[in-house]
Amino acid sequence: MLRLWKALCQAQLPFVVHSPMDLFFLLAAFERRPLPREDPRALAHMIRNCTPKVYDTAHLHGALGRFKRLGLVKFFEDTKAVYDEVVGAGNASYPRLKCTFVGETAVRYADQNNELAHEAGFDSLVTAQLFAYLRAISPVQVREGANRLFLYKSIQYLDLDRAALEGEVGVCMFDLSRVTLLVAALDAADGSDAPRLISTAGYTVKWIDSSHILVVLRASGGAAVRKAAELAGKVHGVASWMGFDEWRENEALKAYNSAYTNGVHGRAEGLDDHYHPNFGLEVEDGRRADQPFSGGTGGTDGQLGSGSNFSSSWWRTFDSATPQQLARRWSAGLLLAGAAGILLTLLCDNTCAARLLRRWRRR
Repeated sequence: MLRLWKALCQAQLPFVVHSPMDLFFLLAAFERRPLPREDPRALAHMIRNCTPKVYDTAHLHGALGRFKRLGLVKFFEDTKAVYDEVVGAGNASYPRLKCTFVGETAVRYADQNNELAHEAGFDSLVTAQLFAYLRAISPVQVREGANRLFLYKSIQYLDLDRAALEGEVGVCMFDLSRVTLLVAALDAADGSDAPRLISTAGYTVKWIDSSHILVVLRASGGAAVRKAAELAGKVHGVASWMGFDEWRENEALKAYNSAYTNGVHGRAEGLDDHYHPNFGLEVEDGRRADQPFSGGTGGTDGQLGSGSNFSSSWWRTFDSATPQQLARRWSAGLLLAGAAGILLTLLCDNTCAARLLRRWRRR
């Protein structure tokens, strides 16, 4: 695996992932452990030494803004459906894509059996296909999304280019000079219809937990205050409204108190450890966040949250593992390696791919 990783890095090919968890795992396994915690520039340069660009399909999901389901397989199905619809309507501007499976890949994955989800080879195949369709239907957004990594349960994303140049890695996905974020606490007895009413009124609504929703007002200052008052007057079933920062501070205080009560003195667990698992699920037909829905790779069905910073709890997953534990997890690394290998056929010519594989076999 180390030889394959080094061959991929030497080839300086783009990497494609669905959330950056597998990328961080591989960096910790093959490059450096522990990963840089307080130096975004060091992490950015480490990644750049391995690949010129990283494309994160989970980040592209939010950047495109036209898809609701973030789970890997569901996102792929929705993207392919959009592509097939447009191409079927005779749109000649879309490139024609055809994926042909050969050898053991054809034997095992030709049927695209969803029961194989989370198997490294299957996930890498679906990730590669998803990226190909995204690039076909939204080439500009995909190009602009390079080196931007999805943050689970956060309103920020990681910008590797900015980290390399300025040492700052977190970027808010909302332009807070133009939008205002509110949190609506739903009434336990009469709040079931409030999310649908808010969405119908034209506002973006995302679940935080089973009793709180994030509401995005496309206004700021006095205009936002007026819109919020109008919305509160029209929608029933909301026990209270609060600013997003106020809600976040309250959650941080509760997290700290909970950690202190449980004996973790002087240190609060990160907010990531206290969010509802469906945080950020787009409101769809008024469905509640605590209803079951299909999952995806890496637990990335929640899209937005707050407070996640560069030193997220992800690092603890990799830094605290023993070499034996990392060895047992080695198959997770196949996701990125497999995806990069498949993308050779998409991003390079056959000669380049063959030369790389021959060089790898000789090692």
